[in-house]
Amino acid sequence: MLALRNRLALVLGLWSAATLGPAAAFAVVGPFDGAPTAAHAAVLAVLFTAGALVARLVVGRIRDPATRLREGLELGGPMALSAIPLLASFVVFFEVGIGTALALGVGGVVGFLAAFLVGYLADRVVIGRARSASERRVTFAASKRPPSGARLAVAGVGVAAAAVWGALALRDGSALDAFVPAMLGLSQLRPLFRGRVRRRYEITDRGLINRVGHLPWEKFDGFVVTDDALVLHGNVWPFGTVAFDRESVDDLDEVVAALDRHLPRGAGDHEDPSLLDNFRTVLGS
Repeated sequence: MLALRNRLALVLGLWSAATLGPAAAFAVVGPFDGAPTAAHAAVLAVLFTAGALVARLVVGRIRDPATRLREGLELGGPMALSAIPLLASFVVFFEVGIGTALALGVGGVVGFLAAFLVGYLADRVVIGRARSASERRVTFAASKRPPSGARLAVAGVGVAAAAVWGALALRDGSALDAFVPAMLGLSQLRPLFRGRVRRRYEITDRGLINRVGHLPWEKFDGFVVTDDALVLHGNVWPFGTVAFDRESVDDLDEVVAALDRHLPRGAGDHEDPSLLDNFRTVLGS
């Protein structure tokens, strides 16, 4: 646990330098008109050191940082804060210049990745505990159930429209003008590839392990097996329902038997839903 605390402190120090550093360096030293100066680097180094030391003190007071920092506000808060300099970079681009805007944008991206790494490091420890505490584990590969034809059509039209919009923006303006259509087009690519990729999953006594991390059984209401899908009904937004294509599931009988040991059959109706649960229900209705 000591090693985990030290790693988390270093990553949180990186988050501090990346998220706060460019703005602090601009305020103390001045704009990034060219290559960063030694003074800019000094501000980043001070913030990294201070952030790591403060984080080590805070993390040291947390009884179980692996569980505490892998999800919730403790993880989502730093991620959200790292988006502030990224969004501010668009305004700064017009008001100050591309150098400072680029520094803020890169800092926001690095800060977001650092916050994600905090959750990843904590989750690796939780996954290790789940594996060591399980008497029986079942590993299987499966692909998500493909979207409907109508959803695929909408995604295809969205990608094509975004490509045309982006091309026109590049012709009549600059690369910055094509940013919005590029983001819209990328957001529609996922449905086109869903169901084409097989991923590995692991059922343990404590929960399901997937590429996102460890999902305890308490986050699922139940599961159902239909003619074309194996559906796990989650109760925590944004994960929600996970539907696997039935034909893609390795050794379906063994997987279903393992799920029967941990989850009830059916969609479930968990008690005392949270605000996020209610929001998820509204979005899914």
